[in-house]
Amino acid sequence: MSEKKWIDEFKLAVYTEDIEKIVKLMENPDFKNCPDEALALTNEAIAFMKKKQDEIAINLQKLKKASAYINIK
Repeated sequence: MSEKKWIDEFKLAVYTEDIEKIVKLMENPDFKNCPDEALALTNEAIAFMKKKQDEIAINLQKLKKASAYINIK
């Protein structure tokens, strides 16, 4: 894959919040000619992943509370 194509696909994956595509592209990085842009996009991807991780943690806590409530009854 060319560097231009890689960075364009990475931009799209970050913009659309496509986790699978982000991971796939990060496994085979190709951004030698655009390290600053790749760094900025990577930081955005990390922030997005952290946000998703926090959402999952909140939902897990809700499920645990609901499960405990159901088990009490």
